[in-house]
Amino acid sequence: MTGSPQPPPGSPVPYGLDGLDGLDGVNVQSSNGRSSADATVALVHADGLQEHPVLPLVDEGGNWRVCP
Repeated sequence: MTGSPQPPPGSPVPYGLDGLDGLDGVNVQSSNGRSSADATVALVHADGLQEHPVLPLVDEGGNWRVCP
């Protein structure tokens, strides 16, 4: 994260997103007329550790949202 501000001491982590928008990639599948997808994001912890969780997405009338 070049040029990103450093978090204040004691701030909760993760505190930032890596890359331009924090999005590593999106994967969309379609089977039997149903679509599903997941998005991989890049989180950066205050100590510099990077994490890349995969978030499941659901299609609601053409709009994708993260599943709860």
